Order: sequence, then C-alpha cells, then structure tokens
Amino acid sequence: MRFRLLPVVALLCSLSFAQYPGAKGVPGAWRTGFNSIKEQEARDILGYLAGKDLRGRGSLTQDYWAAAGFVANELRQMGLRPAGADGSYFQRFDYIRATAIPSETKVVSEGGDFEIPYGEEFQTAWVADLSAKVKFAFVNIPEKADLAAFKWELLKGKWVIYSPSAFRNPTFAAKLATAREEYGIEQMIASNQEKLSTSIPSRAVGIRDMPDPRVGTIGQIRFSKSGVAKLGRHLGIEAFFKENPTEVSVELPLEELTVKTKSTLDVFPLTNVIAKLEGSDPAMSKEAVILGSHLDHMGEQRGSILYGADDNASGCTANLMIAKALVSNPTKPKRSVLFCFWAAEEVGTYGSFAYAMKPAHPPADTVAYINMDMLGRDEDTGPEIAENNRNVVYPGTVLTTSKDFYDRLVANNAYVGLRFKPDRTDRTNRSDTRNFVWKNVPTVKIFTGEHPDYHRAGDTLDKINWTKLVNITKWLYLTTADLASRPDRPRFERKAFVAPDYLILAGRATLKEGVAVPAKSILRVSLYEVGNAQAVASKDFPTLQNRTPYELLVPKSSLKAEAKYEIKMEILDGKRVLFSSPSPVEVPTAGWTRAKDVELKMATSG
Repeated sequence: MRFRLLPVVALLCSLSFAQYPGAKGVPGAWRTGFNSIKEQEARDILGYLAGKDLRGRGSLTQDYWAAAGFVANELRQMGLRPAGADGSYFQRFDYIRATAIPSETKVVSEGGDFEIPYGEEFQTAWVADLSAKVKFAFVNIPEKADLAAFKWELLKGKWVIYSPSAFRNPTFAAKLATAREEYGIEQMIASNQEKLSTSIPSRAVGIRDMPDPRVGTIGQIRFSKSGVAKLGRHLGIEAFFKENPTEVSVELPLEELTVKTKSTLDVFPLTNVIAKLEGSDPAMSKEAVILGSHLDHMGEQRGSILYGADDNASGCTANLMIAKALVSNPTKPKRSVLFCFWAAEEVGTYGSFAYAMKPAHPPADTVAYINMDMLGRDEDTGPEIAENNRNVVYPGTVLTTSKDFYDRLVANNAYVGLRFKPDRTDRTNRSDTRNFVWKNVPTVKIFTGEHPDYHRAGDTLDKINWTKLVNITKWLYLTTADLASRPDRPRFERKAFVAPDYLILAGRATLKEGVAVPAKSILRVSLYEVGNAQAVASKDFPTLQNRTPYELLVPKSSLKAEAKYEIKMEILDGKRVLFSSPSPVEVPTAGWTRAKDVELKMATSG
C-alpha cells in the first residue's frame, strides 16, 4: 500500500507547491480547471508566440496574422464558439495611417482674405479629407495663479491655444491630458514652438469608418509662435500676448475659421481574435466577463527582432490557458466569457477600440474586463529590484473603476498567494484598458512591473518567471469563474487615481565573497531620523550568503520635510551583531530613485 500511495502524495505535493505559501485550498467546483494550468503548457504556448517563427508579431506585419491564425486555431480546438464577424473568430478592421498633402492643407477664413498654409507655421493631418469649422480660444494664465474659480466651461467646443506661462501653471498643466473628456474642449494647443519642421509631413492614425469621439473631428493642430501671432492679429487678440501676465485672460473671438485637410492613406487590414464560452444559466448568459490581451508586439526593428515574450506573449498565454481551464472544468460559469486577443495595441490600442465601437457583447451587459498585459517578469526598475518582486503583481489601478472588483481580486488571491502592490502611476490609458473604462466597464490591468527589456530585444523567453505566470493565470481563472457565476456584479465607480503613500527603499546588503553567515541569522534594515535613536521603520530579512535583498516601504506621512534620514543595516545572530553598514546610508525625504547595494563590514565588537 505504501508503494501505491507514493505517486498520489507526490502529486498532492506538486499541486500545493505550485501555489505560494499560505494559499488556501481551491474550491471544489473549480479545482479541475485550476489544476489543469501547468508550467509546461505555458512554456509551449509562450514559446511559440515569442519564438523565431513569428518574429515579434509586428503590429502591421504578416507575422501578426500568423499569430492570429495560431490563436484562432487553439480556440477552435477547445470547442469555443467564434464571436467575430460572420461566424468566424475574426473581427476585421482597417488601420489607417494618413500623411498630409501640404499643398491642400491650410487654415483659411470664410471670405478667403486670411490664410495660413501648411508649413513652418501650421500643421495638421487627419484620417479623412475634411473641411471643418473651428472656434479658437486664447488663454493666458500666470504660472502661480489660483484656478479654483476658473470657468472651464467657457472653453467647451473650442480649440484652445495656451501661453507658455499657462503651461507652467501646475493646475492648468495637469488638465491638458483630460481636457477633452472632462470639459469637452476640442484641442489644447501649445504656443511655444519657434518653428515647425517640414522635413517629415504630419501624420494621423485611426480606424476606417470609426472616428474616435475622444479625439475630435480633426487631427492634432500645431502652430509655431509666428503662426499663433499671425492668427491672433487676424482675430484681434491682445491679452494673450502679454508676457509675465498678472491675471488670467480668456479671449473668445467670434469668427470661425476653417481647417482644411487632404491626405494620402496607407491602409493596413487587421483583425482581433474573439471566442466565447456560453454561460450555463439561460438568463445570466446574456451578461459576460471579458478577458483581453494584446497579441501584437514590435516585430523587427533596426536589425533586431523584438520577440515580446513578456509584452505580451505572457498575457496571451494566460488568456489561452484560462479558456482551456474553463472548458475542461466540469462546472461551467453561469455568465458567458469572451476571450479577446487584440491587434494594434502597440500602435495606439486600436484593436480594442475597434471592439469598443462594434462590441460582440454590449458594454451595459459586460460585468467586468480583465486586461492581461505583461504578466511574466519581476519589477526591476528605479528603486525596485527583481529579487523583491518574485511573487508581486500590480492590480492595475482597478480602484479607479470598481472597489467591488478589487475585492473579488483580493478574495480569489487567497487561493494563490500573490503579493499585491499598488501602481505608482495611473496606467489606465497605457493599454487596452482605456477602451473599456471609456465604456464604464469595471476594469483591471494585470501587470507585473517594468524591467530593462521593455520594448527591447532582451524581452525573451529565458527571462520569464514561470512560477509567477502560472500562478497569475490560476488566480485570474478563479476570478473569472467567480465574476461569471455570482448573482451580483461589481459596480462601476470612476475615481481619480491616488498614488501610494510610501517610499520604496530597496536594494541588496552584500558581503565579500566567501564570508559565511549562520543559517538562522537575519538582516535588520532600519530607517532613522538623524539624531534620533528611535527607528522610524525597521524590518528583518532572512540572511542569504553574500547578497541579501531588502525592501523597506515607508509611509511618506511618517517623514518630516525638513528632517534628514539615514538607513542602518545589521546582520544579527540572536542579539549578537555580526556585520553592519560601516556608515549610514542617506535617505532624502523624497526617497531614492535607484536601488542601493550596501556592503556590510564585520562588526568590531559584540
């Protein structure tokens, strides 16, 4: 009997060790699919997507189409229903790159008595030939002006030209990226360029027959300083041109001008790949959970192939494995689940935009969107080091769209044991998430952090953290099953991004080669205010031979702006100090921007 039990014991051990320490047992209803997610399959799928045959899956190349065909075939073999157009797995669209024809692009008055031709003073381009009426507004704002009472509504529907001092005003500058969405402003146009280059004609990109209402009716307009001056003289503008203004001015000329554009078009046929697992409940199946991952990458550039193993073969691998796990599991989700593989993310998130404009499932009936983009590496940039992030995931600013959704992510992580870190920046608009948040869908971007190989040739298979990728896949499998089966659904609540309130003080404590430390010794890292014996923060780490990573997360609110701080390090065996930092490491109140390696020396006493 003992001999026959050994394989079973080995199997159970392998299943438990696949999760991180402290993880709970998986619910029985979803256990079969959970256990089907294995590293070897991840290696097989990712190995092909980021392998030599697909040459980096360049967004506008035939290599992308080959990747799309591979994914569609995988989904077909699983038995998933096609959810693209005409009963296929493909949602086709045309990506357009338009180049302005200079001789036929201009700003002109209705009577033709005023004109600024395309050139060094004015440039624009658009994905269609057009003639559009434009109302300008000229805004001059002191760089230290209080804008609490500023009437943004005056600028609705206008092409706003703003002064250099307005750009230096932090409140005004912070609004530039969101002005159209927040206030209905058509464009925000800088006025500080001396001369516009004409060596490369202006270009615009978009999707044929799908104008983006967030962009407006015309491409980005640019004026040089002399072009703004010429425009201002014609429209009778005065206050805008005051240098070092002392008060806010908003000038709204009544005259409309016409912007005319004509372009030559390069057209690139593209496709998303979409499949559907029909929900098991007749009523709830009308709603859906959507999983998305962009399939394209950078292809061949300057003689090197950018394979994109992490970005984003890793996300597509997880997407395929979740699909297969849900299909193989005896219990099926009550709601439908869509598996989407986006084109053209790397050139502007246009694949998911095409879906948002012509969705396979109505946004109102979309319970949640899970975006998987870069799941396979460990954060290794700035103050972060990879050793501290082996099991870390960033649940991509989901708190800006749905606290309910975040709570479900947390609850299902109990069965896997990943470590969550909050994003230090809002990444909503940096991936396909932007096209679902726009439609008021609870949205998360799953992401494992920046690294030195981002958009470089070094983003290769050999650097993937397979344990992390598999565990993230299992976590998202459970989260998808949960979201697709619970009677309730997460609420969409759009909120502003809030950066985390802590400094990251990380790096490695090093010893000279060959110096041994006791097995149970610890590295103690402590932050002190200079002159104060009481530590502001302290943490212990199991000591490794030669090099021990450390990470101290310090709330910014616990630091005084005028104070000076330093870190001290000690390796302790019980109460005995074996090694210590020879001198304190200075820590500015704003934190350090790079990880610190600190060599410890043998203690002189103790």
